[in-house]
Amino acid sequence: MIPPRVGYEIEPGLIEEAVVLIRRSTPQHAFWKERALIYETPDPEERDRLFIQLHARENEVLQLTAPLLQAILEQPFIVSRVKVCRVLRAKTFRDEGAELFVATNDSQTSSAVLVRLRPSTVVNPELQLTLLRHEMQHIADMLDPNFKYDPTPDVLDLEPARTRLVLDRYRTLWDTTIDGRLLRRSHAAPQARALREGQFHAAFGGLKERCAAEFERWFLEERPTHPEMLRFASDPVAATSETGQRSESSGICPLCRCPSTVTRMPPGERGALVAQEARRDFPHWTPADGLCPQCFELYAARPLSRAALETLPRASRASTGV
Repeated sequence: MIPPRVGYEIEPGLIEEAVVLIRRSTPQHAFWKERALIYETPDPEERDRLFIQLHARENEVLQLTAPLLQAILEQPFIVSRVKVCRVLRAKTFRDEGAELFVATNDSQTSSAVLVRLRPSTVVNPELQLTLLRHEMQHIADMLDPNFKYDPTPDVLDLEPARTRLVLDRYRTLWDTTIDGRLLRRSHAAPQARALREGQFHAAFGGLKERCAAEFERWFLEERPTHPEMLRFASDPVAATSETGQRSESSGICPLCRCPSTVTRMPPGERGALVAQEARRDFPHWTPADGLCPQCFELYAARPLSRAALETLPRASRASTGV
């Protein structure tokens, strides 16, 4: 049953491909005869309308979208706050997922969810339900006022490499808390814990001996919040220390916060140039704090990159953000 407060729209082409995939195993099914007759309809618009009706009826019989409706109904915040759910065809498995769109008009807020699925996922109820339960928990978190979601956090103003790092860590952390909650409800596959643990250790390996305990803490977190996760993703070493201060021996670069060998600035003109460039992005950083080899090379190359941009048309320069 479709949730009464959530409108439901699905791309006809997605349903058509899914139905055809299912019916291929039964070539004598009446579906194929009816489909062949529709091809004889001379009017293109009428032919398209009949195809849509046919595949919609088959969808009702096969219950191909039942997992989506189940995943929606399991999330009260979605049922009560989302007006419409649109389902489109995903080109690859990397494109599959769900997005939340919020619009405010005349002091009224309306929310919509966009879901992208491949036909091969639609015809696999177990796979579809597992994927959508995870995605709908993301949406439910964003709709929950206690989660305090902010789509434009300050981290977006950081140096691009640092921003990507923090957002990747944040995504890993959020996925960890989601699968932890789903697993406790028996809504995730048993191997979900091992998968998230491996991703967590890859993202937060700089915590060293504290990494396992921090994974356990976040995996068992029942009510995570956006600010807490963003703070941890931005500086996990400081977030897990008792004093909240960074340790020089942590093996974490003070600029990109990547686990690495942190070295002092070399003497000479090149070291001074790198320090000058680094302080443009990180005013509170000092050469005594040191930095990782990757950041050193990045800032050493910055003047050359800037000089090269001067040879480009102004419109191209403006689009680089450098």
